[in-house]
Amino acid sequence: MGTYKQVIVAAGVAITLVLTGCTSTRNEGVAETGAATQPAGSGGLPAIASPQEVISKSLGAMRGKKVQMITISGDGAALTRAWKERTVLGFGEVGVDFTAINANFDTQVLAQQVQTAIDQKPDALILHNADLSGLAKLIQQAQSAGIYVIVLNLGSNAQSDAYIGPNWTAMVGKLAERAAADCKAMNKKDVAIISGFGSDTGSLLTVESATQVFKEQGMNLVASQPGQYDPTKANEITRTLMQQHPGLCALIGNWDGMMSGAANAVAQAGKIGQVGVYTTDSSDVACDGIAKGTVVAAVNYGGGTTMGDNAVAVTQYLLQSGVTPGASRTALFTPTQIIDKSNYQLAGSCYASAAQ
Repeated sequence: MGTYKQVIVAAGVAITLVLTGCTSTRNEGVAETGAATQPAGSGGLPAIASPQEVISKSLGAMRGKKVQMITISGDGAALTRAWKERTVLGFGEVGVDFTAINANFDTQVLAQQVQTAIDQKPDALILHNADLSGLAKLIQQAQSAGIYVIVLNLGSNAQSDAYIGPNWTAMVGKLAERAAADCKAMNKKDVAIISGFGSDTGSLLTVESATQVFKEQGMNLVASQPGQYDPTKANEITRTLMQQHPGLCALIGNWDGMMSGAANAVAQAGKIGQVGVYTTDSSDVACDGIAKGTVVAAVNYGGGTTMGDNAVAVTQYLLQSGVTPGASRTALFTPTQIIDKSNYQLAGSCYASAAQ
């Protein structure tokens, strides 16, 4: 989409991990020649190394390693395409053997793909989860098999070596506050929530956070329904809700691809400016809606920009660290920003990704 420029920020990921067995005494790691060596049993770089050695040792530790990314969302989603573009680029530059596949929103296929990947024994897996428990045992199985697991965007009850994504509670709370404020300005109170699969992290925390904020703000929550991350389903839900609740003023959901269906329903009913659509993620789908007035606000949480780069950075760290898979578990939260008419045209607000 020519109007919106995709700005990719090379993410500097700050990770604080407690690594056992990696400390040394003052004299350890220094050979008789004075050159620094790595203490036995630890990973990463030696305490002292030239810039040339840093490049050589780091690339040597990663060259030929196998990493696979498996996502629940398909290539039709701008988010998936953006992740793929950034990870292919990032891993290619450091010599990692990288592949990416997707389950196209089929949870059974996702589980089968992850099991197959574990059997192939890559060095790391990057997963986009479908629900809290669906991949839990497989994540643990992978770690037990010596495979690092990085989870993007939608977490699992089984904690991976790293989670990279938004703080859904805070992000959705911010969006719900905006929706409530807009409803108050219209002297209306009826609001509704359209979640994704219903059992995934994004859906559960969207419903929990938005419900709490709407209650605090005196809104009347008339419905909360899963839209299965399907724009057609979201369109049907929205049309029904507008018929049943003529005073409806806001619909909030947790993915712009899905909520584009809600936005279309509002436009088709001639209720632009009366029923506001609010969504997480800010691909060109959301920003086209903002430009047309069918979407009031979206949230940029780095999904299509920095998250893919973060995944590459964290995986590079793990491959070099010497940490045992499953021994250290970290959550890395991405920053969030409300995108609306006031800023959607600014560089970095929205992202676009050409279909593969």
